[in-house]
Amino acid sequence: MSAVERIKFKRNPFHPFTVIDTASLAFLFLGHSVLSVACETAGIEFNAQNAHGAEYDTDREAELFCYFVNRFKELGGWPLSGNDLERANSAKEKYDNRNNSTAKTTEEAESEEGTEIKN
Repeated sequence: MSAVERIKFKRNPFHPFTVIDTASLAFLFLGHSVLSVACETAGIEFNAQNAHGAEYDTDREAELFCYFVNRFKELGGWPLSGNDLERANSAKEKYDNRNNSTAKTTEEAESEEGTEIKN
């Protein structure tokens, strides 16, 4: 979340309560949840003497996460097709329409606030 804020990304794709656990992703993608094994499996240098230091582990986890994202992109992501694609398009259209109508209502309310009502 803070990375999205830092780069001023306009449409944050993450829910405010999103947690991305690198250990779980490592197990899912690489079959290992231990940081040193996951890094070595992904071809990321890992120094056992620096392990368990907050800064070092955080740096390795960030690099491992980037490895997952980049690898996922290289593999083509998770392309939707058939009914999944139709449902995704329909859901997005409903979402966009709902947001557009909410935005109009908010704009109308804001413009009306400046208007004085006379009896």
